[in-house]
Amino acid sequence: MKFKELISYIIIGLIGILLLNLYSANSLELREAIDRLMHEKIFKLHLLGVLYIFMLGILVKWRTVLKLVTRKIKLKLNSLLIPGIILLLISSIPPIYILSIPSQIGFASTFLPFPRGNVGIDMLLGPLIHGSIQPMLSALSGVIIIQGLHKNE
Repeated sequence: MKFKELISYIIIGLIGILLLNLYSANSLELREAIDRLMHEKIFKLHLLGVLYIFMLGILVKWRTVLKLVTRKIKLKLNSLLIPGIILLLISSIPPIYILSIPSQIGFASTFLPFPRGNVGIDMLLGPLIHGSIQPMLSALSGVIIIQGLHKNE
């Protein structure tokens, strides 16, 4: 392993650790905002957390990002960009807002994930009431969006 390659791995690792620490600190502050029902702060902190984990997902594809920036591969949009953006938008919705959807559209109960909930809308919205799903979707969207910025050849 070359020295330059080792240094790049160390730098990527340190950036990843920094992003995880920023996300963890943000999560602690988010818990406090949830306990105090500070809706505006909850929304801002949730978006910030989504951004940190999205950047972690992009960091997973750091070689591709580096090749795009140095123009070793051409920026050429492909169809993966659309599901990546949709996942990012879905992950941006705080769980507290997902919980309020049933009352706004006339449902009597909250959405539960399958198999506790029903097949249909419960399967789509049920998992989103758990705060651990949005970060997974956010990281996945980072990876998919980077893949959507170039064509594999």
